[in-house]
Amino acid sequence: MTLVSPPEWLRTFEDAFLGALTTPLPLVGRALIVPSGREQVSQYRKQYWFRLFNTAQADLPLTTAVHGPTIVNLLVHRIVGELSLDAHNLEDLWRTISHAISNSSAPLAALSPRGETRLRETLQVDFAFATVRCAPEVDALESLPDGLLEDSALENVVFEPRPSWVLINARKEDMDCSVRHEPASCSELDSDRETRAATPWLLCRKGTSTMVIPLSPAQASFYAALRECSLGDALDVLLTMVSEDELAGSLGEWLSTGLSLGLWQRPGSDDGCARREIPCAEDP
Repeated sequence: MTLVSPPEWLRTFEDAFLGALTTPLPLVGRALIVPSGREQVSQYRKQYWFRLFNTAQADLPLTTAVHGPTIVNLLVHRIVGELSLDAHNLEDLWRTISHAISNSSAPLAALSPRGETRLRETLQVDFAFATVRCAPEVDALESLPDGLLEDSALENVVFEPRPSWVLINARKEDMDCSVRHEPASCSELDSDRETRAATPWLLCRKGTSTMVIPLSPAQASFYAALRECSLGDALDVLLTMVSEDELAGSLGEWLSTGLSLGLWQRPGSDDGCARREIPCAEDP
């Protein structure tokens, strides 16, 4: 079956119609002006933006709870205004916006009274949960090879990470709020009062659930290093943080924990992990 290209007039109409829908709403101060015209295009434009805002608030629950839905709407409005978007459905559009927000270097402080640092903190937590939730499923490594730690060539032992886990540094109250899904308690978080400092956390998917696990800095550094380095190089990184005795007492437990959480994917080798040379990042 041969597909017939649409006529030029139809392509021109589609481009103009999409442009009319996605044109950012007028902004007066911090208030978005909703289209009030009764013509059909105005109604479609209103539905488009309100659905986009609702999607953003659902995907950014902590940010919405801490900063308020208006701030999230303004954030999306700003990002859309900065991008040249060519997406005909909200799923593709929101994926583009999410990537832009997480990588944006544009100042965000003016958006939230709590400041840019606090806004980026909550966005980081929301994007971490979304990354884990939406990651593709990959078969997990089921066992570690016998005598792994006695291997004389640990610099060639590599664990391939599954895509369904992330490491972040975050405040405990933010993580608790995200796990409880209690917007009322989240909204009470006050960035101006003295709060706990950010600490390392592991988020990983088990079945349909997201597990949230606090880690020590050394354990977090170990898992981070294994994303980029061989096992031997990861141990070298750890020895800059802990003594050999501390490492010897924890290494087996950390490997077993990582295995039970399904952090590594099943490779195409017989012994349970790949063996090859791999460069190590200097600062994992």
